[in-house]
Amino acid sequence: SNKKTVYLELGVGKMTPMFIKDPFIDFTHENPNSTYIPVNPKDAIVPKAIENRSIPVRYDIGKVMSDLKKII
Repeated sequence: SNKKTVYLELGVGKMTPMFIKDPFIDFTHENPNSTYIPVNPKDAIVPKAIENRSIPVRYDIGKVMSDLKKII
């Protein structure tokens, strides 16, 4: 569907992209109302095709979650 959607990818690396990373990228590409947010200090990689609807977060997931808990 074309509903507003956020695909939040937490700590996924390059070892098995076909399970989470690739589907999230495909879903974001197919839905113009979606945003892709990979969180990984090394592998927050965003394809050119969806970079305008992506927010790569290149920080340690523990730090990101700790900071989120402080503001929520």
